[in-house]
Amino acid sequence: MIRPRPLSRSNARWVPSPAILPLLALTMAAGRGGVAAAQEIPDDRLARFREHMAFGSLVKGGSVSARWLGDGQSFWYADGAPANTVIFRVDPGRGTREPLFDTERLRTALAAVLGHTPPYDGLPFSEITLDEAASTADFEVEGRRFRVDLDTYGITGLAGRTPAEIARTTPQPVDDTWPATPGTAMEVPSPNGAWFLRHRDNDLWLRASEDGRVVRVTEDGEERYAWSSAGSRWSPDGYRFTAQRTRTEGVHRVPVVHWLGPAEEVEWQEYPYTGGPWPRPELYVVDVNGRRPVPVDLQTSEEIGIHVIGFTPDGSRLLFQRVNRPMTRLDLMEAEPATGESRIILTERQETYIEGLRLLEVQGSFYTAVDDDRFLWLSERDGFTHLYLYDNDGDLVRRLTSGPFPTGPVAAVDAEAGWVYFRAQRDPARPYDIHL
Repeated sequence: MIRPRPLSRSNARWVPSPAILPLLALTMAAGRGGVAAAQEIPDDRLARFREHMAFGSLVKGGSVSARWLGDGQSFWYADGAPANTVIFRVDPGRGTREPLFDTERLRTALAAVLGHTPPYDGLPFSEITLDEAASTADFEVEGRRFRVDLDTYGITGLAGRTPAEIARTTPQPVDDTWPATPGTAMEVPSPNGAWFLRHRDNDLWLRASEDGRVVRVTEDGEERYAWSSAGSRWSPDGYRFTAQRTRTEGVHRVPVVHWLGPAEEVEWQEYPYTGGPWPRPELYVVDVNGRRPVPVDLQTSEEIGIHVIGFTPDGSRLLFQRVNRPMTRLDLMEAEPATGESRIILTERQETYIEGLRLLEVQGSFYTAVDDDRFLWLSERDGFTHLYLYDNDGDLVRRLTSGPFPTGPVAAVDAEAGWVYFRAQRDPARPYDIHL
């Protein structure tokens, strides 16, 4: 049998069918017309792209990091860093803004101490610590700490801490908690400065700030039933803290490959699939001295997420939020730290989705304490997020804000004067303007 010889790649040709020749001609004509039309329009896309890439250089200011002074009436902020740093003092009541330092005078005094001209043209620092009367300011230049008298501009050196002292008294990174928390988790310092809480090898550990000694708190952690310090809160006296222990048996896992070593290393991380098993968190309160975890009654066997708000100022109650997996129900709950007994204070429901939740994580708190008897609650129950005032029994006192605009997070509460400060946007024509 004689078989036809296939064409080589170099000899192969495609011959269009006569039936499609008119279509090809029409397509080519349309293409030439499109090119001609495009050439008639000035092409400024490259110029616009360059303007976009340089947009940051056109923006000055825009936002400030305000640090309030001891008088409670004025604040300072730094601008122009690093080359032309100026620190301004602002009095909102009087509507004034003036430099906090005489830049040239400070640079001259600092040059005499350093033995050379300070770097840059403005202040060689952008962070300061003022005393209560704002009469002296501490700052750091070239790794050395100084104090300047704002009347005489006399500068004195301050004793610096050794690297070991800094490491011992500063929160250190712990295991990466991806994907639950982006970035690297840090140790959680106690309010009294005595301890740093962390998780390691599936268990909880405490590190003493005084001498650096490490104390193991739990010894029963397992790979898929591990303890974590992420999201932990300390009691005001520093003798109790919260911690979570999470069961992840059956939860889907994905490989994370580390390529920077001599050989690649594979780490397995829990990554729940939609409809698949979900991590099952447990909440505990741990006493620093007894080191016995007390389980908090979460009052459910459903798949949930937990966000710990913290202890009340007197340490008698622990407040936390519980959300169901569909993210349609959010419960504000409180527990007795010594026994773990709990109760539901308030329940927020939506038919579809509660704004502010992401993968069972509460992005900040819906709750803000007002005083010992009342709290504020953010709710989208009428279609826009607004503030509501409740008592500690979960009874509505009154609604505080209303209107066709979303109310943002609470910035501060002045319970004595009866004022709440919050962020919000209420001008539909300027949707990106957020006001206090």
